[in-house]
Amino acid sequence: MRKREQIAAMAMQGLNVNPNYSTMDGRAISQVAVKMADALLAELERTKPEDYGWIHHKPGDPMPCEEGDMIHIRLRNGEDIAGNDPEFLDWGEIPHATDVEIIAWKPAK
Repeated sequence: MRKREQIAAMAMQGLNVNPNYSTMDGRAISQVAVKMADALLAELERTKPEDYGWIHHKPGDPMPCEEGDMIHIRLRNGEDIAGNDPEFLDWGEIPHATDVEIIAWKPAK
């Protein structure tokens, strides 16, 4: 059994015992369970640490580290920039310049 199928099966078990879903038929419950599994797998992939200590960041999410920490950042265009204080960086979405959005970070050593 693949990971997606296993997670969907666990979600389906939870939905079957939830009284809020008691009026749904099996097919509808299975569709919700698959969507839940896909959402969980996508979030796990998004937040999975990359090689060499890089941690994914979704533009628009809050700053993931403390003010005053020194960090390295990776931009969507592939550029790595070392030694930054995170409070002076734009962690948000930049619609007019998506290539310079922060997509990963790691602590400076």
